[in-house]
Amino acid sequence: MILDDTLMLCDKKDIAGAIGSSVLSDVLNIGQVNNDLGALVNDRPNVSGRLILNVLAVDVAMAAAANGCVVTFNFYNDTDDAPTTGGDIILTKSITVNTAATPAGTQLVSVSIPLGQLKPYLGLKISIATQALASGHVSAWVGTPMQQGK
Repeated sequence: MILDDTLMLCDKKDIAGAIGSSVLSDVLNIGQVNNDLGALVNDRPNVSGRLILNVLAVDVAMAAAANGCVVTFNFYNDTDDAPTTGGDIILTKSITVNTAATPAGTQLVSVSIPLGQLKPYLGLKISIATQALASGHVSAWVGTPMQQGK
């Protein structure tokens, strides 16, 4: 798969950790442009419903130390470059990981970003709850829907 690196939130990020731990992604700046008169143009609408938050298990299998590990992906939107420390959560998705490994290549999240006006900065916070996550790497990006095939 070929991706624009400016849309990547994280690439092969190790998210293994204890209960209560969290990992932050890189921050995307979707910026604003000026029109021909120099005035800022509000050009960040998500009106198509085709912007998707995608998260994929990569590199190593995801496995919990004990059954029932909950991994939560919170997608933030903010006006400053630290969206996960005070921005609005615009999307939340949780998955349960057990000791039977979730293989690398598994689609974990592919969810439409809510319609509406976006603020300039986007970020992802991945949190571990209930049980420790023994292993797991993820790649996350904003783009079109994931197509999985053989």
